[in-house]
Amino acid sequence: MCPIKLVGFDLDDCLFDSTGLSQRARIKGIDAMISLGLKIKRQKALILIQEIVAEYGSNSSKHY
Repeated sequence: MCPIKLVGFDLDDCLFDSTGLSQRARIKGIDAMISLGLKIKRQKALILIQEIVAEYGSNSSKHY
């Protein structure tokens, strides 16, 4: 039997700032959609995405 050599785990925001990375990714996604023609004011889109994250959670597939 082989001895265990490594056990790895991660807690959100423990090893790196996953919350901050996710937020920046959402903002970049909104900016990209607006630059490609989405007709919405940036501030309104940021408010909407925050509301969606609050309702569905940060890992939902319903963000966009």
